[in-house]
Amino acid sequence: MNFRKLLIAALTLSLAMPALAQELTGELRGTVRLPDGTAAPGAIVTAVSPANLGARNTATSETGQWVLRGLAPGDYTVTFEFDGMATIQSKATVSLGQPTPVNVKLQIEATSETIVVSGDAPSLLASPEVSTTYSFEDVNNLPIDRTPAAIAQLAPGLTDNTPNGGQVSISGGFAYDNVFLIDGVDANDNLFGTTSPAYIEDAIADIQVLTSGISAEYGRFSGGVVNVITKSGGNEFTGTLRADLENADWRNRTAIESEAGTELVDELSETYSATVGGYLMRDKLWFFAAGRDQSTSDTQTLFKTGIPFNSAEDEERYQLKGTFNLLDKHQIQATFTDRDETDTDTAFSFSATPSTVTTRTLPSELRVLRYSGVWTDSLFGEIQASEKKFGFRRDAPTGISTTPSTDAAFVDNTPFRDFFGSFNGHYNAPYFDGTDPEDRDNEQLSASLSYFYDSTSFGSHDLKVGFEDFSSFRVGGNSQTPTDWVLSSDVIRDAAGDPVVTNGEVAPDWIPGTSLALNWLATRGAEVEIQTRSFFVNDIWQLNEHWSFNIGARYEDVNGETNSNITTVDSDALVPRLAATYDVRGDGKYRFDATYSEYAGKYSEAQFAQNTDVGNPALLAYIYVGPAGQGYDFAPAYDIENNYALFLVNDGTQNVLVDGDITSPTVDEITLSAGMELDRGGFLKAIFTDRSYSDFVEDFITPTTGSTLVAVEGNPAGTFNNTFITNSDLPERDYQAIQIIGRTRLSDNWTLDGNYTYQIKNDGNFEGEGTNTPGISSVIGNYPEIRSATSHFPTGALNDFAENKVRLWSNYSLNFGRAGTMNLGLLANWDSGRTFSRTDSVALSPAQQAIIAERYDGPGPANQTVFFGGRGGVKFDDSLTFDLSVNYQLPLFSDFELWIKADVLNLFDDDTQIAGDTNVDFDPDGRFDDLGIPLDFTEPSGFGDARNNGDFINPLEYRFTVGFRF
Repeated sequence: MNFRKLLIAALTLSLAMPALAQELTGELRGTVRLPDGTAAPGAIVTAVSPANLGARNTATSETGQWVLRGLAPGDYTVTFEFDGMATIQSKATVSLGQPTPVNVKLQIEATSETIVVSGDAPSLLASPEVSTTYSFEDVNNLPIDRTPAAIAQLAPGLTDNTPNGGQVSISGGFAYDNVFLIDGVDANDNLFGTTSPAYIEDAIADIQVLTSGISAEYGRFSGGVVNVITKSGGNEFTGTLRADLENADWRNRTAIESEAGTELVDELSETYSATVGGYLMRDKLWFFAAGRDQSTSDTQTLFKTGIPFNSAEDEERYQLKGTFNLLDKHQIQATFTDRDETDTDTAFSFSATPSTVTTRTLPSELRVLRYSGVWTDSLFGEIQASEKKFGFRRDAPTGISTTPSTDAAFVDNTPFRDFFGSFNGHYNAPYFDGTDPEDRDNEQLSASLSYFYDSTSFGSHDLKVGFEDFSSFRVGGNSQTPTDWVLSSDVIRDAAGDPVVTNGEVAPDWIPGTSLALNWLATRGAEVEIQTRSFFVNDIWQLNEHWSFNIGARYEDVNGETNSNITTVDSDALVPRLAATYDVRGDGKYRFDATYSEYAGKYSEAQFAQNTDVGNPALLAYIYVGPAGQGYDFAPAYDIENNYALFLVNDGTQNVLVDGDITSPTVDEITLSAGMELDRGGFLKAIFTDRSYSDFVEDFITPTTGSTLVAVEGNPAGTFNNTFITNSDLPERDYQAIQIIGRTRLSDNWTLDGNYTYQIKNDGNFEGEGTNTPGISSVIGNYPEIRSATSHFPTGALNDFAENKVRLWSNYSLNFGRAGTMNLGLLANWDSGRTFSRTDSVALSPAQQAIIAERYDGPGPANQTVFFGGRGGVKFDDSLTFDLSVNYQLPLFSDFELWIKADVLNLFDDDTQIAGDTNVDFDPDGRFDDLGIPLDFTEPSGFGDARNNGDFINPLEYRFTVGFRF
């Protein structure tokens, strides 16, 4: 299905039915009562806001209840009119994805004047869904990055203890398995779950983070949802012009840079952005446009060697949005966002030498067309068609031989990665292959219908039913290298055990039984499509003033197929979403919530294309058995035929088998919460969350899975054991946490917000992801006769465990009259130290080798990762940092003002080390179990040492912004 077909379908459906897609709006709702407290049926409620195109109105039901859906987030004036009663106006703020209650009691008309009352403040208490919302102004007044992932870090129940940058782990979920939405478009990287940066920070209007108790309207995740909307213009012309200035020389050095004497590059990094919004026809046609141009550089350090290098990024982004009031209460909105980026950096955080630095381009686009319509006071909906494109491009060297040799062309283009030595780094040449460009795209068509029904006997029902057709695409064979080879070897070391660095490079130390040669044979241009069709129903049932219930369920039907007609998945899932709320006094002051939810994870191509050649190159793995030697010119190390033994062949199209009933992992979640409103629009809420994960996608290699005579490029390679992929509950992950969220207004110009997350448990025997390896399986089901739970998959604190997390921020505003205004924003961040495990890569023992030779037709693994002291046995220090932001606005004329911002990050220059080298060495003189697996270890001299800048809290840094607003 292409985008043109999606647009045609969207327009056709918009004429046939109204619908509601993913939340890009908020809503107002409440009850109107007469002076004696009885219901006021038929009262006219009108809401007006500069953020919303046109006024919205409705009439109250027979019980006095009313609801206005599909409202753009912003400040509203709500007017209530009833015959014989005074007109009442109330102020209210609509937040993204949340209901804002506005309840009023009418007064007998005494004068013709309108009575103005204070409106009910928006509150986290209004819904059993655990979500937090941040506005454009919230973010701009704080000293934080403005990416969706960075903003989401303000929310409780979420951590960045993740394998890859730009990810978040929500409520103990996999970091790759969240949904990032931008203007309703699923903007996820299909594999890593990071958000595609096809947005402009100054264009962001609101961002919502949903962490638990999530409605059935949302699916395809086992973690949570980050929902972003952008601005839309208005009946007044507004705009911004902004320059963000950074310089590597404006920060302190990390400990690793200080020790190495690294000089930070004094080079200004500039990001320019501009936005403009307004109208072409007042109350009829709005527009919004934005642009961003960035040129940045920074000093980084390479893994373990500590060698400095300059990373760089050049990027342009553009956005256009139009909103057209087709008819009264019927709108069409179209958005287009384009991004082109070129960056120079390493492929991995464990890249160790300057030769691994590479330049690539990352084009991306977002397109979305939406229709929304209010058909009656009770009937409302939207429909959406969208498309996301995201790709990777890099230079493609030509004429490179794929036959290993000491020839310079082969060596210079072959990456080395130490898999089983003690260096554990990447060196010599960049990873990945420009002749195999990769695309990770998706297309969506979604629709739903909302109906509000109210009766005196059965309460009110806000019913939504919906549909989504989502297709994700991955194109590319994931070629690892232009030579088709990755060589694995430890590096030459000096007498102190440190890597020998000559002219910025390390050299291989060829060790029999440890060094490897990996022959990756990619099918360039391979493609897979995974289609998820979803249906949901959700009923918000307000039984009476004390009790309300959410009753919902989501059904997903999934099919996947490659361009070579290989079926990857054919499955379905039904997951309920239930909630109950008790309002103690019936006025929203004190509320208790309980939810039960099931979530079905997304169908990632990393997991559900393993039996294909898409992103999954065939692998021939050889272990070095030749003579020991050193250097890139050591000829025996390139003699594959005579000096290596083939120990593994993995070809998804031949010896990888997939269960026909395989499904995505699922999550069972229970939340219990209690909340209360505070004076001046504040609130306090405590939430207990319990999650249990099941149906993991796991691979099994056992005597019963069989073997296959594998042929590679038409040549028989031998008999190798099959890998069978299915769902399993042998892996374990469990999460429990308590969250406390609050907000208070200390004075008219001083607010205090914050939250605390205490993870009671984030344990398991299954990580399920790693650096650049989302959705990976474990060894739990592989060769179980030679595995020990204690040594190979112990249960303990997972890598994303974060016992304590506190985010506390305050904004204080000063008004100097004609001299302008100033806002001081202070953010405190407390994070528990990260946990890691002591592990070592160990060759299989003779006893293990004998078992494999006896029970399996093909060879077994050459090495194994052994745990010592359980999982999560290493804990780094806690960190406490403070960030300060000073914002100053000076009015120049009319609505035109100068805006200056200065940020001081890590105000007190906390230099906590948050990660490091946790690999140990097994003790050859220690104890061994019955299988010959070592039980004792020694810590090498560099144990716990930092490997690069990323192992430290970011040091003290100054950033400056200057711009204009109108």
